[in-house]
Amino acid sequence: MKKHSKRYQKVNKKIEKKYYPLREALTFCLENKLGKIIKADFKIKQSNKTQKKSLLIKDMISLPHTVERKGKIAIIGEKLPNELTKNEKVELIKMEDVKERIENKKRNQWGFEKLVAPTEYETNLKPLAKLLGAKGILPSTKSGTLTDNLSEAVKIWENEREIKIDKDGNIHFVLGKTDFSLDQLEENYQTLYNKVKKLRPQNWKGDFIDNITLSTTMGPGIKTLI
Repeated sequence: MKKHSKRYQKVNKKIEKKYYPLREALTFCLENKLGKIIKADFKIKQSNKTQKKSLLIKDMISLPHTVERKGKIAIIGEKLPNELTKNEKVELIKMEDVKERIENKKRNQWGFEKLVAPTEYETNLKPLAKLLGAKGILPSTKSGTLTDNLSEAVKIWENEREIKIDKDGNIHFVLGKTDFSLDQLEENYQTLYNKVKKLRPQNWKGDFIDNITLSTTMGPGIKTLI
């Protein structure tokens, strides 16, 4: 069994055996933080195998107040649009460099999280379709990553986050940071909660959300009223 730190144990002793109202739970997280990130964990209630199979769901969500990304977005080309030249999260990359990085380096060494290309590069991308497709980064018009509106693609990447239900019926999501205000965290939570409810399959029977837990990085979880 994992042994928690003394700080963790001290905070954990403060948590009452009850379901906290949202604002009270968020206040507790801010006052007893063990890390800078506040997380929300949803547990989906599964009563049979059919429901479990229907849970392999993922979608995108934009929160009112977004945590800044740590990684970068790479744009294939020879020159960046003027409005993107000062954006430190954007990297200009050549076609040959894309292939070299993907083939010879581990994913955490690529230097970027997402790959975007202008539509004029569609033909050039075809020889790399199998390689990039297998990695889930092939630019396409459907995903909005093969586009002439590069600034919009960057904006979407900066604000959107993936939300998905894993095979065990869990959703793990970064709700915000401990320097956010209570109002900002509450807005983010309500947006996330409403999105999770919409992920419910049409043929689902019974309750969808079993429980919700809030916590800070490395901190104990606080059960929150649904």
